[in-house]
Amino acid sequence: MGSEPESYKLNSPTSTSSRSSSASPLANHRYFPLYLSNNERAVLYVPAAISPKDFDLLKKQIEIHLAVIQATSVTTDGEK
Repeated sequence: MGSEPESYKLNSPTSTSSRSSSASPLANHRYFPLYLSNNERAVLYVPAAISPKDFDLLKKQIEIHLAVIQATSVTTDGEK
């Protein structure tokens, strides 16, 4: 397979950015910690203010990502 299209690449702290701003990419975002069993955690970062339209879009995308997580990452307790 070839390289992924740019739209599928995730932003990460190690990726290079064309932005010249010195501000953190998560500036003006709210942090929502999610606590899982066995002391594991997850985090959701959301802009501090979003429109109702963007909220609905965010909600749909989270639901899609949860379905992908369920299909690819959820294991029975004995499979870890």
